[in-house]
Amino acid sequence: MTGEVDPATLGAAYSLIGELLARSERPDEEQFGADVAAALRGPSTGELRERLAGAPLEVTGAIDAFLASEPSPRARSFPLYLGAYLFEEPTATDRADPRNGYLLEMLNLYWHFGLDPRGGQPPDYLPMMLDFAGESVSRTDAPQAPVARRYFIEHHLSPGLAAFREVLERHAEPRAQLLRAAEALAAIDLVQTAHLVVEEPAPPARKAGARSLPLVKEP
Repeated sequence: MTGEVDPATLGAAYSLIGELLARSERPDEEQFGADVAAALRGPSTGELRERLAGAPLEVTGAIDAFLASEPSPRARSFPLYLGAYLFEEPTATDRADPRNGYLLEMLNLYWHFGLDPRGGQPPDYLPMMLDFAGESVSRTDAPQAPVARRYFIEHHLSPGLAAFREVLERHAEPRAQLLRAAEALAAIDLVQTAHLVVEEPAPPARKAGARSLPLVKEP
């Protein structure tokens, strides 16, 4: 694992990956692919690239590998909603969709930081989750902000990234590179907040092998 990454670089990298994923849903648009790569390296975003220069190679290398790939015409076949990869579809005998508790908890985390989901997307829309991860790095005004943010990274973002990446890798989908970059960021994030304490779990029902959602607090 690399050394400590400053909050500005973490935030910029999360936001960039989220933007690239959002654009990847529109592979027929001219702004995607080579045009996106050129824009990111252009003078108008020089400051962003400079901030990303502090990110570890596993992050920047994966982003660059994605930018060098061909846009995937199958992008829409893999929706950017992480709950779809964490929970089984409800059956006729289920009293409620097990994803509901996951979404409600995430929505409460957004509200806790004074942020509202944009564009009518559900809380598990991955570009929005990454935007929140980047935005919340510097938000210290919310009560127990570092604790709430770590909870989000460890028990909402990270498990969903891993599950989604595995699906993309099975289909040789280029966006798996972006998921690897985001996972690397989240791993660094968790190392840098490892002083936070985890209490006993209170899980919703997830897919087999998925982790529960424990409560966290400051020591």
